[in-house]
Amino acid sequence: MTDTFPLPPLRQELRLEPGTPLPSGAPGYVLFDPLRHLFFQLGALEQRVLAHWRACEAHAVREALVAEGEDAQDAEDAIVAVHDFALANALTLRPPGDAVKDYDVFYFDDADLSWEAEDRAIRAAAALFQDLGVEAELRNQARVHLWYPGRFGAPYPRLRSARDGIDRYLVACTCVGLPADGGAPYLPDSLDDLWHGRLRINPRHPEPRQFAAKADSYRARWDWLSVEG
Repeated sequence: MTDTFPLPPLRQELRLEPGTPLPSGAPGYVLFDPLRHLFFQLGALEQRVLAHWRACEAHAVREALVAEGEDAQDAEDAIVAVHDFALANALTLRPPGDAVKDYDVFYFDDADLSWEAEDRAIRAAAALFQDLGVEAELRNQARVHLWYPGRFGAPYPRLRSARDGIDRYLVACTCVGLPADGGAPYLPDSLDDLWHGRLRINPRHPEPRQFAAKADSYRARWDWLSVEG
């Protein structure tokens, strides 16, 4: 292998287990992805590639396989195939925040509904988060009903709390709130759809056109997500 390349770390929850023999009669293995409840059938050589994956470099894995008696070209072909397979099936560990567009930060203050008051809060938050290198979008949920109809062409009720805003997220599985004080997450629904990557329209705020646009945006960044319901 004249050119080597780094091997991306695999997701820690993946499980590699013995499976049924391949049609040729050779030993078979199953790679189980519990996040999406998917099973991938692998051969013995692919299993050995994964066993050496922590070497982190393609050349090091090739050398380990050759030392075990594997043909050098077969080893190279298997490493490239497993590498491409892992990337294509989202089995690699992505960096925290990878493909995240922005972070929504909610607060609720109905004592002052002016744009000037919210703008001051937005500027203060921008200064607070500037060292994180991320885009954080701060919004006063007490004011959403004032600007939402003009922006989206649909009525919006006056909210009573920040949780009301979370309840009206377009995609049901994204209705999750993490309190700033470190308390228990706000979860109006179970985490089942979020865990399995299922995007459903939120029945508490059914907006088909906006939901479709949001789901398309998510799937453009995480193509393993599915739209259901």
